[in-house]
Amino acid sequence: MRYSSKSNYISDDKNGEAGNISATKHPLYWGRISLLIVSITTLIFGGCTTLSPTETYLNSNVISENHTKFCLIRPRTKPKIPVTPDPLPTKTGPFSLNECIDLALKKNPGVAANAWDVKTAAAEKCTRSAKRWPRIHLTGDYFHYEDVQRLVPPSAPGKASYYTDDIASANLTLQLPIYAGGTLVNEIRSAALLTQSAEHTLARTRKELIFNVSSMYYGILAQRHVIKSLEFSYGALEQHVERVQNFIAAQKAAKVDALRTGVRLADIEQQLLRERNTLSVHMHVLSNFIGIEAKDFPNFDISGDLTLCKVEEEERDISLALTRRSDYAAAAAALEAQARKVDVARGNREPKISIEAAYGGRWGIGDSEKSAGTNSHAFSIDKNGNPSVSHTSPLSGGGSLTPTFGLKGFNSLRYSQSTVEDADSFEEIGKIGITVDIPLFEGGRIRAAIAREYSRLHAMQQRLRQLELQIQLEFDTASLNLDSARKRVEVTSKSISEAKESLRIEREKYDYGKGTILDVLDAQSALLNTQVNYYQALRDHNIGGVELRLALGKIGIKNDPLTRNKDRITTHSKKATDLKKGEK
Repeated sequence: MRYSSKSNYISDDKNGEAGNISATKHPLYWGRISLLIVSITTLIFGGCTTLSPTETYLNSNVISENHTKFCLIRPRTKPKIPVTPDPLPTKTGPFSLNECIDLALKKNPGVAANAWDVKTAAAEKCTRSAKRWPRIHLTGDYFHYEDVQRLVPPSAPGKASYYTDDIASANLTLQLPIYAGGTLVNEIRSAALLTQSAEHTLARTRKELIFNVSSMYYGILAQRHVIKSLEFSYGALEQHVERVQNFIAAQKAAKVDALRTGVRLADIEQQLLRERNTLSVHMHVLSNFIGIEAKDFPNFDISGDLTLCKVEEEERDISLALTRRSDYAAAAAALEAQARKVDVARGNREPKISIEAAYGGRWGIGDSEKSAGTNSHAFSIDKNGNPSVSHTSPLSGGGSLTPTFGLKGFNSLRYSQSTVEDADSFEEIGKIGITVDIPLFEGGRIRAAIAREYSRLHAMQQRLRQLELQIQLEFDTASLNLDSARKRVEVTSKSISEAKESLRIEREKYDYGKGTILDVLDAQSALLNTQVNYYQALRDHNIGGVELRLALGKIGIKNDPLTRNKDRITTHSKKATDLKKGEK
């Protein structure tokens, strides 16, 4: 038998069970209801992180609805946080080189993506740093049990306990790491170094963008001069065709001269079409570098003169390149971060010690069901040697009745009532202590993780060495290209006047009948080639100057925010240089 406050005695037979059901619902009934509610909730919300998923694409014109038609969950509404697109440039006239660079640094999506990478790395650093602080959580739960459970363990002998099959609890928990084998510190250091690496990568991306915009800018200016030279040659040949036609009418020239001039004129025309198309392509490429679309800014144009830029000789100092190159600083910082990751993997061998504390309470839902006393028998002998037998039977209300029988029959009847107070349906629970986690066997996981991080470290060391060779190669290539372009400018600038004089002489010889049409066409072609070669050499010289500054890490614009990272770049580069000397 068991005693219940809901009914007097609850028998284990069918009649007792039926009587109990008439007073209250069977526990399985509420258990089935709870299971049904949990199942329905799981089917509806299972696996869902949010009912309003984050918007995937931003201002993209190429993403159609077909890309998301297979998504299980679609956004029901527009994003709550509106995204304001970058404003278009308000200037209507042509842009100078510095204006193009400024606009590109503001609107280029590659630069913007790297800027977000910096914020991502900074957030990761904050995430790692937060592990040093205590974790305080508020937790709660509710469980329905198949069998009746004690609400809390008894805290003192004879104290009443609360029994129920529905228990709810709420706790305020605290966890503070004390010792983690250096993993937390090294994770924070690694995240900080990766943040600096992301900043250096952003700086390098900006500098490469400046180089690309400058190269395309000079290419467009040179292409315009090439087109002007072709247009001049085309106009000159048209005039020459009229002159040849007049000579043929006066029987002073053969028809073949007109045919040869027409063929040359057609060749100049096709070159003119090709170079105009190249100019249009260059304009679109420049717009792409800047980050604007032709339909949004149809009147985009540039202005400027293609002049010979000056390159100071003291700029050609390769010894300072490693301390100025942002990509080298980014690689050095990433290498240091990887070294800290090796320390993190090694620290996983160490024990983990932390303080844990919790305070809260448990609630019993429903009336208490407590175990009643059971029937008991006792045999005793008094000091006179008289034996006696007693039988104790539990009564409703918590009391008991004990009759005693001796050799002569009935001796006595004792009634007792329990003085234990009824159990409370709420109990406070609190604890505090220290936990120690010692890894004894991980199946080789820690050893494999250490080997993996060491392999990554060695690979990054070799990539850093490869980058050093690449920097040297870029410096040598830029220097050779710049010197070659400067000499080409000097040679072609002098030959232009000579080619013009040669064309004038050949035309006069042809007019006086002492020259051939081939001599005139050759002189015209030589002048065109000389002009084209001059402007291309001038373009290559200006691009070579920018390329050399990029190789030395000195490219930039005035008051560029990237100069703020100069100290960090120098620090990481010097560390990498010292490491390289130590290996030697």
